[in-house]
Amino acid sequence: MIGSVQKDWGEVVVPSGDRQLFVQDRSHNMQSVLLRLYRAGIDPASFDAVYSTDEWAVVAASLFGAAFGVPSLPPRVAATFRDKSLQKTAVRAAGVPVADFMVIEDLSDLPEDFSLPYRRAVLKPVAAGGTEDTSLITCDADLRAAADRLRAQHWVGRQLRTFILEEFVPGEELHVDGVVFDGQVQFVSVGAYRAPCLSAVTESLPLTTSLFDPVDDAAVYDLVVPVAKRSVAALGLEAGVFHMELFHDEESGRLVFGECAARRGGGLIQEEVLHKFGVSLAHAAIRCALGIDPALKPEVRPGAVGHMQLPYVPGTLLSCPSAEDLMALPNVEFATIEIPPGYVMGRTGDTVSKIGSLVLTAGSQKEMYQRADEIHQWFLDRVVASPLDVSPAQLRAWNARQEGRRAGEAPAPS
Repeated sequence: MIGSVQKDWGEVVVPSGDRQLFVQDRSHNMQSVLLRLYRAGIDPASFDAVYSTDEWAVVAASLFGAAFGVPSLPPRVAATFRDKSLQKTAVRAAGVPVADFMVIEDLSDLPEDFSLPYRRAVLKPVAAGGTEDTSLITCDADLRAAADRLRAQHWVGRQLRTFILEEFVPGEELHVDGVVFDGQVQFVSVGAYRAPCLSAVTESLPLTTSLFDPVDDAAVYDLVVPVAKRSVAALGLEAGVFHMELFHDEESGRLVFGECAARRGGGLIQEEVLHKFGVSLAHAAIRCALGIDPALKPEVRPGAVGHMQLPYVPGTLLSCPSAEDLMALPNVEFATIEIPPGYVMGRTGDTVSKIGSLVLTAGSQKEMYQRADEIHQWFLDRVVASPLDVSPAQLRAWNARQEGRRAGEAPAPS
C-alpha cells in the first residue's frame, strides 16, 4: 500500500507483477486502509502477514494484523517501540541505563509555572522519527519558544502536541541494527554517527555514519551487543529487525539507551550493512514477518564502510551531479539522488530532508571521513539552487554570478 506522502514523493517503484493500492492515509487511519482493501475486492484476513518498514505505520500494521488474525507485530510491542517513554520505561526496568525523562502531554498548553527540571535537555515528539521537531533546551525560555512555535503550527495542519523531555546525554552516538528470530538475536551490526544526529541538524553537518568491524573492533561489539540484546528483549521483540541508538561516554565507558525502532534503519543503513556483512535487513524483515527463519550467514568485508547524506541547499534546485556522477568517484559504492530539478529545498531541521545519499568504503574510518569531506565539498560546488525569498533584482544578480562560477569549475576529487 502507498499513502499520500509516498505517492506524491514519487520514489516508490513497483516491481512488475506486484499490485500497489493507494490509500489516503495508511499510517493513522485504519478506516482508510480497510475501505480501500474492500473496494479492491481483497479479504483482509487473506494475507500471510502484515508488516511495515515505515516508522509511522508500524502500529497501524500491528492493529490490522490483530483485528483480522493475521501474523504481525503484537500491538503492545508496536506501541512500546513507537512511544519513547514506554520504551525507556521498559528498558530501564531491565537494568539498562536511560536518561531521565518526563512526558509533556500537550506542549501547546505548557503551564505558566513550568520549570525545566534538567540543566540541559532534548525535546522531541513522543512518537515521531528522523529528529523531527527535535531541539536542545537549555533554559525555560527555550522550552516556551518551542511551545510557541508549536501553537503557531496548529493552524497549518500540524498534529504533534505530545512531547518527551529528556535529560541531555553527552557522548558518541552509536547505531545498532539487528535481526531477531524466535526471541534470539541472530545478527548485530554496530556503527557510529560521525556527529550525533542532533548536532548534525543544529550545526548543518552532513549526517555521516561508519560501521565497526566485528574483528578489528571486537571490544566495541563486546560492550554494545549485551546491552542491545537486553534492550530488545525488554521491548518484547520476538521476530523482526530493529534499529537502536545508544550513547557512549568514553570517559566512564557507560552506555545509555537512546531509542529503538522495530524496523530497519533509515537512510542507507540497509545498503551499508549489506555491503559490510552481505546481510539484507529488508529480506530478513520479510522472512521474520512470515515466520521463516532468516538463517543469516554474514560474510564480513574488511575495511571501513559507511554512508553520508547530501543535505539540502536552501533554494530551488536547478541542477546537481547525478547518482552516476557520484558513483564514478573513487570510494563511492552506491549513490542516490532523491529530489528532481525544480524542487524547493527549505531550511530543514531534521535528518530526513536531503538531496541524496551515498555509501563509502575506505581502508580506515579516518580515510573514509576524509573522502566524505572531499566529496561533500565537490558536490556542493556543483549544486545550483536559486536562492529563497529574494527580489527579481537579486535573482538577476545571482544568475550573473553563476556564469562566472560555471567558467571555473574544479575537477572531481581523485
